[in-house]
Amino acid sequence: MKQKNGRQNYDWDKIKLDYMHDQKMSLKKISEKYNIRIHTVEKRSRADSWFEDKKQYQKSLAADVTARVYTTQVDLLEQELRAVDMLSDIISRVMQDPQQFNRHIVSNASGETEERILSKTDTRAMLDLMKTVKLLVEVKESILGITGIEHMERMDIARARLCLDRDRLELDKQKSELLKTDNDIVIRIEGFEEEWAK
Repeated sequence: MKQKNGRQNYDWDKIKLDYMHDQKMSLKKISEKYNIRIHTVEKRSRADSWFEDKKQYQKSLAADVTARVYTTQVDLLEQELRAVDMLSDIISRVMQDPQQFNRHIVSNASGETEERILSKTDTRAMLDLMKTVKLLVEVKESILGITGIEHMERMDIARARLCLDRDRLELDKQKSELLKTDNDIVIRIEGFEEEWAK
């Protein structure tokens, strides 16, 4: 729409928002999209600090997205940690029963099942419980970012191997430099030919 003085009346606030909210939007694209001379768009963008405002907007948007993602990840980790803690509590209660591994489900002659306490220890149940405890410890360490002793030892061994390989490579380089011979060297002695001939 034209003003009374013959100039176009643009909705600069809308145009600036369009520029700021689209990361790929350039001043040239704004010029083409709104059919405004590029010089006019550049002049207006400098006057209103479009570039700086866009940069600030994108930083705050990135910070907001990062905060949301971080909060979501923290919430998920807290839920997983609560689940691990609940399972740990259940295992603790099971372990308080001194006859836990002597309880067996048996079928009687009529096919009904019942629980009986026998002198025989259920080693399969013990093994399953040990595997579960090990798994819970690994999951909890993973969630909390704790590395186990075995992992730390493996990392130390890998570091030592890397240092040894680096040293071996350096020695091989030095060795190959010493073994290189230059076959293109010719020694010519001029003058005193008579003395050398003797």
